[in-house]
Amino acid sequence: MGKWVLISFISFPLTIIIIVGILLAVKPPAKTPAEPKAQKVSATVEKKLIKRVVAHDIRIGNMTHVKHTLDSLLTVIDFFRDSLKHQAQKMDSLTKALKSLQTKNEALAKEANSWKQKYNQAAGQQMEAKAIARTLSSLKPKEMGKILAKMDDHAIILIYSQMSNAARSTLLAALDSDRAAAITQKMLKK
Repeated sequence: MGKWVLISFISFPLTIIIIVGILLAVKPPAKTPAEPKAQKVSATVEKKLIKRVVAHDIRIGNMTHVKHTLDSLLTVIDFFRDSLKHQAQKMDSLTKALKSLQTKNEALAKEANSWKQKYNQAAGQQMEAKAIARTLSSLKPKEMGKILAKMDDHAIILIYSQMSNAARSTLLAALDSDRAAAITQKMLKK
């Protein structure tokens, strides 16, 4: 579009110069009775030239308007291009944040799975402790004491937690008094 505006600006003055040169080159005929007719033709040509000049000026004005419109559109395009760059940067930032959250989520899922396994293990131990507690509750304190002497404190506490109140007192009576006190102390700290 820009080259047509340039061609128009160059060709218009050249056209005027050529027309003026032709008019100057043509010598006016000697004054004859036909002179008013020649003046009439000259006036008609002059009017046509003026119309052409005016039409050309209007086209140049329209082209100037088109140029301003195009400049405005280019400004809008630049604005949207900058906006897209900004959005792309935000998208990159959000993608990085999403990857970080996915990594954290995977770590939390592993930790949750670990806790689930520990819970299942503890639930299994609790079920076993309940069965052992029932068995130990049926024994006499001396027999129970021999078995408990070979168990660690954690196992005894777990079995104790699964017993009835009467069986608990039997369990503590079956233990050596120092060990019963130590186990009771550990249970209080939990």
